[in-house]
Amino acid sequence: MKKNKIIVIVTLIVLLIGVVLVAYFTKGESILSQEKLISFDKYNLIKDKTLISDQSKTDDEIIQKVESGLFTFEKPLVIHNPYQISPLTAIIGFKTEEKVSIKVKIKAKNNGKDLEYTTKENTNHYIPIYGLYMDHDNIIEISYKDKINTVNIPVEKINVNKYFDVNTVVNKNNLPSSDNDFIFLSTFRGSYSVAYDQSGEIRWFLTNQIYKELNKLTNGNYLLSNSNLVNTNESPNILEVDALGKIYSNYSLENNYMYKFVELPDGNILYSSTDGKVIELNLKNGKVEKIYDINKIIKNIDENQQKLFEEKFQGLDEIEKHDFINSLDYDEKSDSILIGIFPYSTLININKDGEINWIFAKPEYYSDKFTKYLLTPADENFVYPLGNYNSKYKDGKLTLMDNGWDFSMSSSCTMTRQLESSARDFTIDKTTKKITETNKFTKDYFSHRLGDYIVDGNSRYVMFAYIFNSFTEKTDQCTMLSEPNFDSKIIILNNEEELFEMTLSNFYNYLDKRPIYDQNYEFKKVETKYFDINRKYDKYEKVSYKEKFNNAVTNNIPFTLSGNELQAMYNGDNYKIVLMDEYGNGYKYTPQNNNVKVKQGEGKQLILIEKDNEIYNTGYYINL
Repeated sequence: MKKNKIIVIVTLIVLLIGVVLVAYFTKGESILSQEKLISFDKYNLIKDKTLISDQSKTDDEIIQKVESGLFTFEKPLVIHNPYQISPLTAIIGFKTEEKVSIKVKIKAKNNGKDLEYTTKENTNHYIPIYGLYMDHDNIIEISYKDKINTVNIPVEKINVNKYFDVNTVVNKNNLPSSDNDFIFLSTFRGSYSVAYDQSGEIRWFLTNQIYKELNKLTNGNYLLSNSNLVNTNESPNILEVDALGKIYSNYSLENNYMYKFVELPDGNILYSSTDGKVIELNLKNGKVEKIYDINKIIKNIDENQQKLFEEKFQGLDEIEKHDFINSLDYDEKSDSILIGIFPYSTLININKDGEINWIFAKPEYYSDKFTKYLLTPADENFVYPLGNYNSKYKDGKLTLMDNGWDFSMSSSCTMTRQLESSARDFTIDKTTKKITETNKFTKDYFSHRLGDYIVDGNSRYVMFAYIFNSFTEKTDQCTMLSEPNFDSKIIILNNEEELFEMTLSNFYNYLDKRPIYDQNYEFKKVETKYFDINRKYDKYEKVSYKEKFNNAVTNNIPFTLSGNELQAMYNGDNYKIVLMDEYGNGYKYTPQNNNVKVKQGEGKQLILIEKDNEIYNTGYYINL
């Protein structure tokens, strides 16, 4: 009996395997039996216009020229602004017979400090040149062993007024002569990322509205937003870019990027999005790992807390509710996330599961249900900070820019004249939830809403930003956002001694001080990686174009692509845009104002125009 059962089971297994194999090979045959109708090699790829330059072509040309041996140490290849968006950079290329490292010296002007660095050993040399002066004939000295050569790179005067105001004064510079770091500044308000040297000269910036927080990743590149903006404060895309302007990755975002990002130990990032959300994004695949909804976290403690906020913050309008998160940091030791809630002068620390560890805010801003989370001052004379821009938290130490004002207060010109901002340090006992102030630096400045503060060992970098120099007297209220006369003050201290001060007639929100040159830089060809979300797409009709394509007429109708929006430069009416794959499968769209939103994930597709039963082959294809 048992033997018969075994025979039946074995027979069934054999039959099942047979069915699977037949299905597999049948499927394989159906795929293999499809004959390719076209090859995309002879057509032109339309790239997303958010990719600024055809950089892979530039890389190919540079590599080909250097490897040819035609360019030598004595007569090198010189390419100014190789990727078209970093005007104060260049590449010097040549070949040497032996493997050597090259010393680079960019000669300073006006008795400034020469910029010096050394490349890695190589025979094919692709030397990145950073920190050129604009409106200047730059002199670059390259050398190895006993050989020295001088290269001139003239840079014409650039109309930087469309990028940033350039009125800059260095009031004090007692930094050590060995310190040649640049001052990097950026902002979320539609301006541009820029680096100044210690003489107040602009030595680096990116054009094409690549901006927002300029923060380095561990791989040496930067994450910034690109020009495809919904409005001046949020972006549906972020780019990974290096200082030369080469774009490595382009990420489309389901949740628009607002102000801040921070890199996690595993290479993911956290960034602040709209409507009080913090997004964890995997940079390897462009996918969202987790969403922290701050409004929901607060509501889970007390669903009526929002009503209390509305009572306390009478001046809060819809814009301020939207501009929600102004601080974001990660503490590896406690595996916790610090989030600044700007409208409520609140810092909230959560774990990776989204549970609250502690809250730092005035107790009167919160209901009794939050009492167990609120930090308690150790000093009875404790003064709560307000605004709390760019707060940072590491291993029990909290630093922040106390703006001295929030939406519970009046914003009259008379009142704001009496305010001053400060950079403040605190320690937090996580067990007792006691907070103690340990340091405070202040000047006679009111840094309304913006500013940054960084502690690096014994050094402190302070930026008072959005400083009012004059006030609108015609009304009772200051015209905060349209008032034209603002300054930013950059102050660097070491052991509490003020060594450096610079004034800029503009406002910024992010500050950093570091060398422009990355010692780990290595030139290589880069094909920009696109990480696209599945955006909404228009309705389409799926039709075979195998037969129709044979009668297609060549007509080079140009197109532009932004994200998944395809726009035809075409004057015809009542036509269809057809995307056809290499097997002749067509996807027919009806454009509105010459635009269609196409479905992503279909790979390479040739663009056809269908009008009055005629098929036109445009000669262009997309790859989404």
